[in-house]
Amino acid sequence: MKKLLFILITIPLIFSSCEKEEENPSITTTTSTTLTLEQTMWDLKSYILINNLTGFTETTNFPTSGVISLEWNFFDNGTLIETLDNGFEVEDFPFTYSYFPGNNRLNLYDDDIIEPSNLDFITYGDMIFTIIEHTSNNLTCEWTNISEESNVTYRGYFDKVN
Repeated sequence: MKKLLFILITIPLIFSSCEKEEENPSITTTTSTTLTLEQTMWDLKSYILINNLTGFTETTNFPTSGVISLEWNFFDNGTLIETLDNGFEVEDFPFTYSYFPGNNRLNLYDDDIIEPSNLDFITYGDMIFTIIEHTSNNLTCEWTNISEESNVTYRGYFDKVN
């Protein structure tokens, strides 16, 4: 009887001392390089649109019929020029930017808010980008457009030009 009692007490202790594995392991992206934005140019190759209300997703690769290219050109003075080539004209949209490497955040500030009517993936207004992943030649950013009509997240994939 003592042996049975001893077994019944030790079995729960053995199982309770085991380490439980995470049911949803966190996915962390590691990068082997430090991201330098100053004096660099990045070309948007594709983006994924995710409608957070409906779950709808759509992938767009460039060039498209409406956009030939979209580039970010970072300067030392904290200026970013976003250049959009739609096949008919090339437009530059100036921003001031702040980069916070510890938080993987890139903030863009726009004093002249211009909202294109048919190209809603273009950055306009003040925006916060989360840097998901980067290497010396690739940059993946995510940003959210929250308006009265939609709650959309974009994930953009950029290649370094210079």
